[in-house]
Parts: sequence; C-alpha cells; structure tokens
Amino acid sequence: MKGLLEIHFELYEEYQEHYFLESQFYSNDYSYIININIDTQTPYAKIDQEKNQIMKAMNCELADEDVLEKVRDQYDFLENIEFVLIGNTMDEMINYLKKNPELRKKKIIIPIRINTYEQEVLQTLKETLKEFHDCNFYILSSGNEDLISLDEYEQTIEKIDAIVNRVKKYNYSPIEMLMHAYDLVRNRVYKEEEKNERNTISRDVTKVLLLGDKIVCTGYANLYNEVIKKLGFQSKVYNLDLKQHPDQGHARNFVYVKDDKYNIEGLYYFDLTGGSKLTENDQNYLLCYKYFAKTKEQMDFYDKNKYKDINIMLDSHNLEESIQGDSTSYDNKQEVMHTMNYLSRMVDSTTLIMYSWRPNAPKISQEALIDYAYRYEELLNRPIDVDTFLKILFVVRKNEFYEDQYSYPFDIDAFYNALLYSDFLYQDTNEERFLFEIFGPTYQSKKSYEKAGRKMKTCIEEDHLDRRIETIKVAKVFRKIYEKRTN
Repeated sequence: MKGLLEIHFELYEEYQEHYFLESQFYSNDYSYIININIDTQTPYAKIDQEKNQIMKAMNCELADEDVLEKVRDQYDFLENIEFVLIGNTMDEMINYLKKNPELRKKKIIIPIRINTYEQEVLQTLKETLKEFHDCNFYILSSGNEDLISLDEYEQTIEKIDAIVNRVKKYNYSPIEMLMHAYDLVRNRVYKEEEKNERNTISRDVTKVLLLGDKIVCTGYANLYNEVIKKLGFQSKVYNLDLKQHPDQGHARNFVYVKDDKYNIEGLYYFDLTGGSKLTENDQNYLLCYKYFAKTKEQMDFYDKNKYKDINIMLDSHNLEESIQGDSTSYDNKQEVMHTMNYLSRMVDSTTLIMYSWRPNAPKISQEALIDYAYRYEELLNRPIDVDTFLKILFVVRKNEFYEDQYSYPFDIDAFYNALLYSDFLYQDTNEERFLFEIFGPTYQSKKSYEKAGRKMKTCIEEDHLDRRIETIKVAKVFRKIYEKRTN
C-alpha cells in the first residue's frame, strides 16, 4: 500500500495535535492519506519518532476498516509514505523542505492546482524549484485526475501546443477555430482501457496524449477543453449521469461562442465522441458534424432522455418561469441557484446568487435575475442554420485539404454528405420555421434528404461551389509542382 502524508500548518486551537487517517477513494496514486497539523517549526524527524503516539491519537473515522488495519500493522508506516503534500502554498512547502531535507526522497506534491498548460507556468515552476534539483515533484493539473510529474506536464504542453498552433496559423473566426480543433481532436478511435488498467489512461488529458491508444468520452472532452481554452474560449467539460445507471455517464463540451463574422452568439454543445473515428482508416467521420455546435434542445433530442443533466437543471426554454414560480425563496432553491450560477460563470464570468450563509454576500433582485434568465435562455436556443454551417465548413476544409489532401475529403459529395449527416437547421421559408417550432428536431431529421439535395443544387447553381472546390484543387496541384521545383 502506498500512502500520502499531508502536513498542514493550521495553528487554530481546534487543529492542535490533530491527526487524521482516511481512505483514498478518488485515486490509486495512493491508498490512504495521513493528515497531520503541526507548527511550522516542528521537524519531520520528530513526527517520525512519535509515529506510535500519532497512530494511537489518530482520528480514523474516514478510513475503511481494512485500510486502517493494514496501516496499523505497518510499524514503519511513515517510512512507507510515498507522496508528501506540504502546506497550502509554495512558500510553505519550500521553507519546510529546506529545514527537513530527508523529505526530498519522497514524491512531493506541489500544493497548488495548475489550471492551464503554458510554458510560462512551467518556467516559473522550474525557477522556483531550481534548488531542489534532486526532488521529484508532482502536480494536479486541469483535465487530469492522477498526479503528473513536471516532465509529463512539459510534454503535455508540447502536445497541446502542437494542436493549438495548427489552428492558430490561420486567420480564423472563433467558430472556424472550434471546427478545425474539433477535427484534430476527434481524429482518434474510441477505445476503452483494459480491465487491469486505471480508467484514467483513457480519460486524463496527459495519458491520452502521451500514451496515445486509449480514449473514451471524458478523454475527448478533457483534451478538447484544454485545446480550446488555449484558443481563448470559455469552455467546460459537461458531465451527464446515465438515468438507468447513475454510476455511469457521459461527457461532452459546453462552450460560449461569440463570432461576429457569422453573427453567432450562443451556448453550444460539442460532443467529440459521437463524431470520432470508428477505425484508423475511417474518413467518414469528417463528413459528420451532427454533434458540433448544437443547442441543448438538439442534444436532448439525440440523447433520447437517457441522461440526467446535473448542470442545467431547469427547462432551457423556460428559465424565467422557474424563477417566477417561487418569488420568496428562489435563492434557496438548489436547482435555480446551480443552473443560474453555472450559466453566469460561462457567459459573464460571475456568480449571480451567493450562498445565504456567506456574510455580507451581495444580493441580486428577482427582477434582475429574471433578466439574466431571459438572456441565457436565448443563448441556449440559437441553432446554427445550414447556410452558416456550409460557409464555416468550406473555410476550414479548404485549409485542411491544403495541409493533407489524402485525409480530408474535399468535393461536392463530401459537402452533400456533411449536410445530410450533420442536422443543421434549414429555415429558408416561414413555413419551415413554423414547422420546426412545432415539431423541433424530429421535423428537421425527416426532411434531411430532400432539403440537403435542394441546398446542394442551390450551392452549385448560385454559389458555384463546384467551381470553387476545383479552383482550390488546381491551386493545390500548382503549389506541389512549385515546391518540388524549389526543393
């Protein structure tokens, strides 16, 4: 059994001589945790000398009985500690390490969570820790459940930057960036971990990038989330619980998109699992954008009531009615509070409703909250139409084709199939709008074949899509000839 020792320096009276043993339910990096609260001047050697007394005084309420017995049976249980977390700040950790060099042989967890993958952060960490060159430091970082080393953090930055830079080299609008990144991240075959493997091998962004052959829905969502955050988007991994099996679920991405080029502003879902490669040689996945930039209503239609939404708990079409229905105690209703705060953090980077136990917490009036609800409701219900989708796809696919003409299909059939299998909204007549409002996505799906054919005919006759594609293909040929001659 591997253990984690947490050394804290909280000097409040209730923490004096406070020792805690608990099981570790969330990670197999370690099997149990020993929490010790001491004075900053207490040397580690004294803790080791007094381990028997510590064991007797230890509060063990949070430990499983089998864990407790195994730890008690280990006479040198502190010697068996593999990981050490020291203090709550970098300064506390560094100062205690200087005074207690024997801790350097342990794996040391940096006491701050790293929420971004940036070279500047890495260099700051290296500079701060340069005098501890003989130590093995580990961090908990965004998109990872398991700890990673500084070397793994550096490799993860390089892998993410490689994806980000392939997108940033083009003069893309926001939604175009999202589409190109979507295609790059979903270029992986869904594959679960083996029974004898940690499930994080297919979920943690670092393991997905560095180990390479296992990925499931959470892995796609974590990786896409880190990539588009570096592209400047406000994004979250959106977890759902399976109704029939609450211990199982699904993950996708939820993104606030504002794009002036296409007059888009809304809250959209991106599900890379549904649009991922089926086999290593599969190219048809690049013809399907069914799960790209869809509204909550559209995603709910695809999900067929399989999932319980643990993020937006209210009807996305009637947010304001949920608030008006309880005019006196809306700030205490968990569903309203959770939903409105979740949306406000996404769109406005703020928390609308403060918990009532917080002293002097600012209050928001019901009228103001209803105004926010109307706004968020509108942002949740702005489906992207098929004409806009085609324009976005043409811009992105043109560049993808220039990069790799053998991997990215770029012809009339490809655009037709993308229309057919991607379920974007046709709204070219008042009748269509009326029927969609009544029947929702069901009507849209039934009309797909008929309307995709009509739309492609319009694109060829009026927009000359076929000629534009051929022009780009000819330009690609001349470019290859020029490159061969110059090389």
